[in-house]
Amino acid sequence: MTSLPGCSGGGWTMVMKIDGNKTTFSYSSAYWSNMKSYSPGDGKTGLDDRETKLANYWSTPFKQLCVGMKVNNSVQFIPISYFANSLYDILAGGKFHSTVILRNTWKSLNVGSSLQPNCGRQGFNVVAEHNQHARVRIGIIGNNENSCNSADSFLGFGAIDANQRGYCNSRNIVNSCGNSAYCGGDNGDKEVRAMAVTYLLVNTIYTQICV
Repeated sequence: MTSLPGCSGGGWTMVMKIDGNKTTFSYSSAYWSNMKSYSPGDGKTGLDDRETKLANYWSTPFKQLCVGMKVNNSVQFIPISYFANSLYDILAGGKFHSTVILRNTWKSLNVGSSLQPNCGRQGFNVVAEHNQHARVRIGIIGNNENSCNSADSFLGFGAIDANQRGYCNSRNIVNSCGNSAYCGGDNGDKEVRAMAVTYLLVNTIYTQICV
């Protein structure tokens, strides 16, 4: 059981680690919708860059997640309050589930991050209406227009596949976890890949860290 800075209490148990430079856990990966582990031995190696998905993903009920991003060896965590039988139950079907977290709290996962000022859709299975635009399994998306139709920025975990990206000259860029912003992000254009880690607390889950 683990204590995590930024998430109160202790007893967090790891669920996943995602490397934003790889496609293992990009948005359309089957690992989000199946009950198969990935490299479970690497779930015992701490906050390193080894990707993993553990059985806690589909077997552990929770009331809170703790998600983190590691960028340049600096790790930042935030808590996400949400009740569910498992992370699998929320994500596998692809249905959107909203959260209520301050925009700046999301942005604190990556110091210097950038998001467009509008839209602000956040939670689980977060998708822009138009194809080839921002989407994340867990996180927040932004747009320079008033709708979420053509969102060109995201900050989160399990992001849009490189071969599906078609917004603002961002085609074929691999970034499955981290921050991507174009067309008017509040801190300029960004493409930052992170290492993500997810943990569960008994009745609480610590979700992801991106590296």
